Amino acid sequence: MNPLKLFESVKGLVIEQYRESGNLLSVLESAIESLQPSEDSAERTSDAFDINAAEGAWLDIIGKIKNIVRKHGESDVEFRERLLELLKIDAAGTPDNVIYNVSELSGDPAPQYTDECPATFFVYTPGGRQLLRKQVRRLAPAGVLGLPGAALSESNGAFLATADGKKILAAARDEDREVA
Repeated sequence: MNPLKLFESVKGLVIEQYRESGNLLSVLESAIESLQPSEDSAERTSDAFDINAAEGAWLDIIGKIKNIVRKHGESDVEFRERLLELLKIDAAGTPDNVIYNVSELSGDPAPQYTDECPATFFVYTPGGRQLLRKQVRRLAPAGVLGLPGAALSESNGAFLATADGKKILAAARDEDREVA
């Protein structure tokens, strides 16, 4: 759009009592003239809100939208990782979301999920890192207990199973470390 037409359009949005304010109109005119549209300006704007591309203040803005503040001294990489983990928790709740998030967090491409007990589920990650109870609890919907599971096996490596052939799972023990 032509800068003069844009200025007139913006001027029409100013409340009536300020439409003749020389200072305000001068600031608006300067701001509009300083806008130099370029071919990549739309791409830069969309990248600003892409959590994987955002940096610095833009990453802080994304965090503030979700009410997550950067810790003192936290780098962009550390803050981005923390944001991504906390945003996954926001998407938790359904079994499909739990399975997806467990896969992302543990590195297991096919985590096992069972929810045969009322309001309780287990996730078992034989192909990845075992998750902490705190992590699995965050993925559970309200009122549901989520636990990391471990399959019980015999000395020959065969899994203990019920008569229906279902693996017998138990709550897995946490490693001795904290997760923020």
